[in-house]
Amino acid sequence: MTFRSGLRKLSKRLVPAVLLVFLFVILAIRFYYVQEVIAALAIFSLLFAVVAAAVLVIYLIDRARQRTLDWAEPHATHMTQAAGELLAKPGQHSEKKA
Repeated sequence: MTFRSGLRKLSKRLVPAVLLVFLFVILAIRFYYVQEVIAALAIFSLLFAVVAAAVLVIYLIDRARQRTLDWAEPHATHMTQAAGELLAKPGQHSEKKA
């Protein structure tokens, strides 16, 4: 028995089975209940995709916010210290030197 003859025998058995499954699927779609289940699956899949997209957007916004705060924190600390020094000694910085 060669590979080709084995493949022919398999295809002779497989083709009627595939056609039978295809025919069953076509007949099942004709029933109202199956149509309702497929419609419900489509609706819930769409809702799941929308919720997943919203969660992804919230996650990305949070990551951007965290990176921005991590970048701005050292600069804000420096600016706060400089402003504190200016407020602690108001007379020194406001005088004009002649």
